[in-house]
Amino acid sequence: MALALFMCAVLGQAELQPIPSLTELMAGRKLVESVYGPRIEAAKTSEQKAAVAAEILAIAEKEQNLANRYAGYQVARRLAVEAEDGKLGLAVVRQFASEFQPPLPKEDWAGAAEKAWEAAESEKGNERLAGRLDAAECWLRAGEEGQAGFAAVKWRERIGELEGGETKVASAAGKPAPFALAGTVWKLDGNAKPPFWSFDATGNINNGADGKAIPISPTQAVRMSDRGVLMIFTLESPTKAKGVWLKPSGIEHVFTRVK
Repeated sequence: MALALFMCAVLGQAELQPIPSLTELMAGRKLVESVYGPRIEAAKTSEQKAAVAAEILAIAEKEQNLANRYAGYQVARRLAVEAEDGKLGLAVVRQFASEFQPPLPKEDWAGAAEKAWEAAESEKGNERLAGRLDAAECWLRAGEEGQAGFAAVKWRERIGELEGGETKVASAAGKPAPFALAGTVWKLDGNAKPPFWSFDATGNINNGADGKAIPISPTQAVRMSDRGVLMIFTLESPTKAKGVWLKPSGIEHVFTRVK
């Protein structure tokens, strides 16, 4: 109990949640795959895998059902590793470490982190990144902010190395590209009257109804409704976009730019 309270304190959480049961996780995984299975299967490049992973992570962070949330994090982490996107993978790991209590608490998380990192260094490609993320999770559970000394300096460099990894959705210069939909206004299926769909500078969407959008790439955003409605909004040309309702209907809409 003392260890659990200590871990909660250093991670800034009032309470870490237990990892859902295998049955619950299987149901959660099935739900995630029912929504994203085709897009995961279609994602062949690192850029495509990273984009889907970022989208799943953004939605999982707001998921109220713990099993569905954990399953979403698992899928996002796997895709981030396949995309070799350390920065994205670390973002997922931070969610795991800050929200869920591991089944077998370790008193020496820092030691476990060091062993996992050293083991990862003998691997290559995806396996190396997967091992580094495992190590980073252990270090985060050790209480990143409470660590001091030479080991802390070394780990700050390692975390920085993961965070400094190139994001796959980026401009030609290698820096994150600006959100191309910012400041644009669109009409749905030829409707000439408001409410129109408009994106502000940060990517949030306003269409006169409940919900908001989360930009996941320069040309794509996910719209989440308070009613659980989910749409993928994709810019196809400067004046045309497509919106696909993934939940609940699967209906596709065509958007035309107003300004």
